[in-house]
Amino acid sequence: MMTQTTTTYTIQEVSAITHLPSSTLRYYEEMGLLEPVERAANGHRRYTDADLMRISFVTKLRRTGMSIDLMRGLALSRCIAAAHGRHRSESRFCKRTVPLFKPKWMR
Repeated sequence: MMTQTTTTYTIQEVSAITHLPSSTLRYYEEMGLLEPVERAANGHRRYTDADLMRISFVTKLRRTGMSIDLMRGLALSRCIAAAHGRHRSESRFCKRTVPLFKPKWMR
């Protein structure tokens, strides 16, 4: 039986790959632009290829001059589309992000 392994990267490796400082990667996660990154047993972040794809997407949005709030709104619209079957689900991110934008009467 073949076991599939997922390649993971440290924050330093992701910083080198994306040309973004580690502080920016942490900030994007804190601001909700990135899904919460998995942690190793020692608490260090371990990024996956899916995380790298999302970082690439966020970086492209940022290059357009889009604000953090607009980028978060775009992420929310992707989650809503996923809920209606119109976009590939980003389940962990959507489960954490959508409640932040729900009006109080919907909670």
